[in-house]
Amino acid sequence: MKRLIQNWLSYIMLMVVTLLFTIYYRQSFFLVLFLLLCFLPVISYFSCSYGFKHITVSLASKAYMADKPATLPLFVTIENESHIPFTHFEVTLHSFCCFYPKQQLEKLVLPAHAKKHSVNSFPITYKKSGCYQTKLLEITTYDFLQLFRYSRPCNTQTEVQIMPTATGEFSYQNKIYGEGFDEYEETSLKGNVSSNVTDVREYRPGDRLQKIHWKLSAKSDNLMVKENEATTSNRFFLLAELYSPAASSSAPQDFDLLDKTIDYAFMLGNELLMAGESFFLGCYSIKRNDFSTFFVRNKEEFLLAFSQLFYESTYQVENLGRSIYEKSQLNQGTLLHITHKGVEDVLF
Repeated sequence: MKRLIQNWLSYIMLMVVTLLFTIYYRQSFFLVLFLLLCFLPVISYFSCSYGFKHITVSLASKAYMADKPATLPLFVTIENESHIPFTHFEVTLHSFCCFYPKQQLEKLVLPAHAKKHSVNSFPITYKKSGCYQTKLLEITTYDFLQLFRYSRPCNTQTEVQIMPTATGEFSYQNKIYGEGFDEYEETSLKGNVSSNVTDVREYRPGDRLQKIHWKLSAKSDNLMVKENEATTSNRFFLLAELYSPAASSSAPQDFDLLDKTIDYAFMLGNELLMAGESFFLGCYSIKRNDFSTFFVRNKEEFLLAFSQLFYESTYQVENLGRSIYEKSQLNQGTLLHITHKGVEDVLF
């Protein structure tokens, strides 16, 4: 607003000076110049108003999901369908992540050429796991004389899921595999699955080779898998603590602890899938005051479940999820408690 007031004052002073020259010198040149200064704001206003209505802006990222650390370009596309060019076109972006309180508000000044489709690329580096969202809040521009401001809100947004890498070391012992239960085991030793075949379906990534119905697969030219009747729901439950300690007077808030927890949960989930285990993945949701759990049988379901955790909010009480789990007396199976310190096998 201050900028517009200054521009208007400067323009009015120019008109006053031109009017004085017209009165003093009594020449037609100054009269034409004065009349032109009177009509220019009107012409500039309506022409730029027409052009602004025919401009659309969109956001896009190179990839929806990537492994950390990643540097991905953010594409800001401006499409101007009118013949009116704009050299000063402002785009207001709001970037944030549910896991981290830091939010960034940035304004980009870009050109909007007449009858052109321009794509502007801005590289963004992601160092921690999470769901990073970028929203287009507002687009703004000015007329040729910089006397009028045009603005309108937008609701366009894009997001990027940054996943941990499945490599690293963490304190998890393979011996606890024997404590879990899997509904796809047919051995009578575990006794958790009936030998009755209740259904046959097509093979999905993550299914065990022992479950393939080879005779039927040979007849249908597709891998078919036997479904067995489950007699228990006991299995692994991966409980990830979304703990992020608050900042103190001596130290800033440490987000590395939360990032380590996410890394451990991701590595453990991949290890269980490689061992042919199905499991529950979950966390305590302070938004819903309840647990968010997802059943995982293969890699696709794991990535989908894992990405849903990124929309949850963190808490500042250590081991909050486990304490509520114990008080609620839930029984989701063998609990694997995941924190920034590693993985702990908890038996109830």
